[in-house]
Amino acid sequence: MANDREEREREEREASRPKIIDNRMLSEEERTGKLSSLSTKNEENQDLPKLEIIGGRSGLGESSLHENAGQAVSAPSAFGDASDATETTPADGYDDEAPMSEDEQFAALEEQFGRPLTEGERAQVRAMNGAQEEEEAPLSPEEESQMRSEIEQEQFAALEQQFGRALTEEEKTQVRTLMEQQRQSMMRLEVAPLLLQSVTEIPKFAAVHLGLVANPYTGIIARDDAEARLAIDAFGAMYEVLKTRIDARTGAELARVLNDLRANYTRVTGVSFTPGGSSIITGPRIIR
Repeated sequence: MANDREEREREEREASRPKIIDNRMLSEEERTGKLSSLSTKNEENQDLPKLEIIGGRSGLGESSLHENAGQAVSAPSAFGDASDATETTPADGYDDEAPMSEDEQFAALEEQFGRPLTEGERAQVRAMNGAQEEEEAPLSPEEESQMRSEIEQEQFAALEQQFGRALTEEEKTQVRTLMEQQRQSMMRLEVAPLLLQSVTEIPKFAAVHLGLVANPYTGIIARDDAEARLAIDAFGAMYEVLKTRIDARTGAELARVLNDLRANYTRVTGVSFTPGGSSIITGPRIIR
């Protein structure tokens, strides 16, 4: 009999337990299980209301606890724990409500909180609105032109510093053409330019590991035949992939560099370089 009574009491407790996501939203009586649900009045007087502010695009105070049929739930709140609040938006992805102004957002938040917003909270709302606008606002033609001009000037300055002289107008035109080609290539997600950029970096690594130049980070000249061989083999493999996808001039330059790398490897290590072979390779050795 005692077991039956305990079972009934357990079932009654389970049935009377409020099905609320956030325990902080409950009164003391509700936490003890004396009430089965929240009243409308209690919902209006909560100290931690459920809010979502993302650029003022949705109604304030909308929650997954009150979502309507045909609506999808999106994510975290601007205030409180990220698990406390959600925003509901129409399932078809379109928002029928006009964006709220900043003052309207402040007023709605203060009404929900039952107190004025602090300057920190106002700054948080402004920051979220600004981030949303920056994400969504495309560059105007003037802004795009200005950005392109700034990048061009940076390229010109870097080349002039490298050459030790001013670029001619013809050279500047060539640079602009190359930059436009790169931009189009990036938009099309072409792979060959990415590989070409990577392969041009490899000889620097090979030279360091062959002990021909100092490590730029440590200033130490050391040999690591295994790493040098890996770099040269990687260069050769990427060259084989690229040679039918690049212009003849670039292909010839890569072939020359590959030949130089292999010749230097043989000269430094004393081991005849056989592509794909299994020559004896020594470990790292500090030269000086």
